[in-house]
Amino acid sequence: MAIVIDADEYSPVKRVRTIVDSLRSFGIEVGVTEAGEGAFRFQSENIRVEVFVKVVGDPDLPYNKHTIDDHIVRLLLLENQIGEKEVERYSTAKECVNEFTKSRGVAVKELILNAKPENVQKAFKNLVEYLETVKIQRHTNL
Repeated sequence: MAIVIDADEYSPVKRVRTIVDSLRSFGIEVGVTEAGEGAFRFQSENIRVEVFVKVVGDPDLPYNKHTIDDHIVRLLLLENQIGEKEVERYSTAKECVNEFTKSRGVAVKELILNAKPENVQKAFKNLVEYLETVKIQRHTNL
């Protein structure tokens, strides 16, 4: 099973620690190993499932909380559809993305599909790497 989780205001390691602490509060002991940059493998003897978790967000953007929307903002920057000053006007990436899509009458899916492939690769680099890691790890464990 593969999961993507917003980093919020945490580093990936601290975010994973909050998840582990939460699971332990429910009596679920988990072992965690790093499976790539910002990607972690959770294994538990209590539950017979292996979970890969990716903490997402772009810490280079000027927001306190980092979410999947950070990657859309990064794509807009790479596509020169918005500038750094415009990004700084908003308190969250979600707010920036929502305002952009609303004002342009475009869906996020359209932004991604109409962007240059190399910019999509750059904006979502860590997610692409995560999916490759999960694919490799799953095939290795079969």
